[in-house]
Amino acid sequence: MTHKSIIIGSAPTSPGVYLMKNAKGRVLYVGKAKNLKKRVTSYFTGSSSSDRYQIQHLLNDVSNIEYIVTQNERDALILENSLIKKYKPKFNVQFKDDKTYYSLKLDINEKYPRLFFTRRVVDDGALYFGPFTSSSSLKKTKKFFHKLFPLRDCTNSKFKRHSNRPCINYNMKLCAGPCAKKVSDNDYLSLAMQAKLYLRGKFKEILKLIENSMKNAAADLRFEEAAFYRNQLSFLKMHIDQKGLIDSKTKDIDVIGIYREGYSTSIVVLYFRNGSIMDKSDYFFENSFGDSTQILEEFIYRYYLGSKSYPKEICINLKLNNSNFIKQWLREKSGRAINLFYPVRGRKVDLTNLANENAKACFLKNFHDQNNFQTLLNNLSKKLSLNNTPKTIECYDISNIQGTNSVASSIRFEDGKALKRRYRRYKIKTISGANDFAMIGEVISRRLQRKSQKGWDLPDLFLIDGGIGQLNSALSAAAQNGSTEQVDIVAIAKARNPNETDKVFIPYNSKALTFKKNSKEILYLMKIRDEAHRFAVDYHKKLRKKSFIKSAFQSIPMVGVKRKKILQKKYRTINNLKNVSAQELASIDGFNTKVAESIKNYISSANL
Repeated sequence: MTHKSIIIGSAPTSPGVYLMKNAKGRVLYVGKAKNLKKRVTSYFTGSSSSDRYQIQHLLNDVSNIEYIVTQNERDALILENSLIKKYKPKFNVQFKDDKTYYSLKLDINEKYPRLFFTRRVVDDGALYFGPFTSSSSLKKTKKFFHKLFPLRDCTNSKFKRHSNRPCINYNMKLCAGPCAKKVSDNDYLSLAMQAKLYLRGKFKEILKLIENSMKNAAADLRFEEAAFYRNQLSFLKMHIDQKGLIDSKTKDIDVIGIYREGYSTSIVVLYFRNGSIMDKSDYFFENSFGDSTQILEEFIYRYYLGSKSYPKEICINLKLNNSNFIKQWLREKSGRAINLFYPVRGRKVDLTNLANENAKACFLKNFHDQNNFQTLLNNLSKKLSLNNTPKTIECYDISNIQGTNSVASSIRFEDGKALKRRYRRYKIKTISGANDFAMIGEVISRRLQRKSQKGWDLPDLFLIDGGIGQLNSALSAAAQNGSTEQVDIVAIAKARNPNETDKVFIPYNSKALTFKKNSKEILYLMKIRDEAHRFAVDYHKKLRKKSFIKSAFQSIPMVGVKRKKILQKKYRTINNLKNVSAQELASIDGFNTKVAESIKNYISSANL
């Protein structure tokens, strides 16, 4: 790094945030400090660099450091998190967006409480359990909850539709059927109370509550209901035994484990509630910067920033440098004191060791998966004669019916994962009729015209849904935009015979490449293509529905353009308009009784 002394000399001694940038101005790392000058200087001292060798890897790319002074360390923390979300620096601990993770929500404020998935965790009095990083873990947990506490998960509109007959969840014994009055209000609320106690880890209270309900039902000769409580009690006891109660002193704590090798870090959070391990979340970070203590501090800030559920204690095996500030910050976030505990002996040492073992297992799994994925990419690059290893792939698909409502989709995968913030939709503007070849050419041309704009950097590979015709059209568009050498382009066509695999076409070769059936390489390309197809079809259906609604309103007689626009804006669908009385229509500004009756008569006679 050049001009180190100038950069360090210009650093203020105030609290604030620093942004390390490369020669192109890209933010590589965002950090906060109580004393900016002292913190930045530490990166260039021997004591700092010797035990954190990966720092040198970052400093080799840093050409400038920008400072933002704040009033205090708390404001610096808030600003740091905001800037990390904005710039997504390479060397910061990167979480997925909050919307990526689902939590289970028990909405106890409703008349008939329901248990369902949600991405939004808000302070609305409901109970939340999560977040879950694994969709399979979330689904298994939700199914377990419904087996144990058969609560509804339907929307209010679906609940009303099943007032005469409950949905299939009732037959599968995953819902008690409150919609069709298959369970009394009191019994249903009792189930909701049991679920509430379980989410809070009050296992003894649940067992006592269910046992009393079973005895009461048997005493009143309600044997079928008593059998239900008996089975529920047995299932719950078995589950608690499998989880293994640690001890009565281990209450509501989160135990955090960490494992590192090179630039990569794995962190695991084990959730203990009322002495029992309830669940875990694991995270894998590449290019993690700093020592383990610094990474753990940053992780705690980012992890609990959007949380609505806090433990009474956080247990880790590394003493944090800013523990007092972190405890103060957690108290402000949660509204109560949360202890940071660093065990040196006893049962909690075993818990931190368990968390560290889980972190190591998570690391090895991700490392193994990454090695396998890199091999897959190398095989694809060789098989398809690519100039670049296809770490980033954009896939394009066209959707239309006989050339009407023609649209295209663009999706992006990076390192094997869908990057949904880079998904794009296109309305076809210059092509009329059914001409998929020309439509692909238009979309690729429009895409390449924006390649120099922020957020539109080119991928390693364009994957086109189609055959040789679509491929040639895309290649022609790339040549016209001077991008032939900048991005590889191939096409994938669905197999006509179910016993065959999909075909892949590469430039200047009219013969399709074939892959072994169920090979990882072709399945990966098919996965991306299918996602692009789904995205395009969803958009096409949306436009078709909009066109249909518009045409239905347009067909109403004795109503001018202005009135039709008012009706469409106010009622949105013909079904909604059906349920409106003539009196209500007549009361709309610009309408009268004659027009209202004409509209109602037309809807009735046309059977819309």
